[in-house]
Amino acid sequence: NGLLWPSASLLSHYGNPSHSTFTNAERVAGVAVVICERLRLVPDPICSQVVELFKHDVITAWIGSVLRPDEACGLLLGSTCGRWDIYSDWNISLPATPKPPVLPPKPPHPGAPQLRLLFLTDIHWDREYIPGSSAQCKEPLCCRAGSGWPGRGRRGAGQWGDYSKCDLPLRTVHSLLKQLGGQGALDAVYWTGDIPAHNIWHQSRDDQLTALTTITGLLRQYLGKLHVYPAVGNHESTPVNSFPPPFIHGNQSSTWLYSAMSEAWAHWLPPSALHTLSCVVLAGQTPAVTPMNTLGSPQRLVSCQPAPNTFPELGKAGCVPPRRERERVHFPVQQSISGISM
Repeated sequence: NGLLWPSASLLSHYGNPSHSTFTNAERVAGVAVVICERLRLVPDPICSQVVELFKHDVITAWIGSVLRPDEACGLLLGSTCGRWDIYSDWNISLPATPKPPVLPPKPPHPGAPQLRLLFLTDIHWDREYIPGSSAQCKEPLCCRAGSGWPGRGRRGAGQWGDYSKCDLPLRTVHSLLKQLGGQGALDAVYWTGDIPAHNIWHQSRDDQLTALTTITGLLRQYLGKLHVYPAVGNHESTPVNSFPPPFIHGNQSSTWLYSAMSEAWAHWLPPSALHTLSCVVLAGQTPAVTPMNTLGSPQRLVSCQPAPNTFPELGKAGCVPPRRERERVHFPVQQSISGISM
């Protein structure tokens, strides 16, 4: 911790609104690069690339925060550096509606309607995947053009993928969806995002949108008329995990991503959902489906409170798993939630 806490203190000092000049922003970025390189978090070139990509969003968020240096260090580097509790200011107010009794699950009776759901998640298509390239490299992501070639006695990336630090080639996605499309007995698809590759230090908005439109097109091509219920993954944006709240406008907003999603997914979503990318849909014989938004306080999930009376079964789909505070909101509708797909 000899380097971590003083570094967080310095970053916090330059993140103060009174110090928010271009020069100080570059100093913050410089300190972040030094920390990354000193701690050997990733190879040095990636340290510079990831800081360059993230610096504007991070500094903007930092200027608007009220974190002390020890809290900032805990947020960035974990509990060994400081303590930061995202839930400390959350107060979830539940309505007075009583919770319905929770009954033990019963197996369906003979001849009961059956439902087959396809759950797709974390495709992580890598446009730079090269079969035969090194599957064991120094970078966080291998099997790519820049990974080099395996030395003697080491294996290269497989034709269809690899069980190493590698993402999927497009041919594997084609093959997967082609096989699934031929099954013929599917009722609906839950698709919970994370489409782009894990090269989070070198991604542009064009890269992310290409991944979105390409994989969406393949789902439409191979799965035909099946209804797909998409949810937004944390890798869809760039920088990764960057989902500014609605009051952020201009170039740092997420409008570029959400607008593209509403256009790409318009044939699957009801018109009311195209502006919010959220909906509750009763899908034929399927349970009602609602995507989970795990950004910020889970107070919004209280809207599911009428679910036991409105929807006998409620499916929730999302990419980022919920944590402990959501249990308070799930508790009143526990009987209705038939599954959470992550």
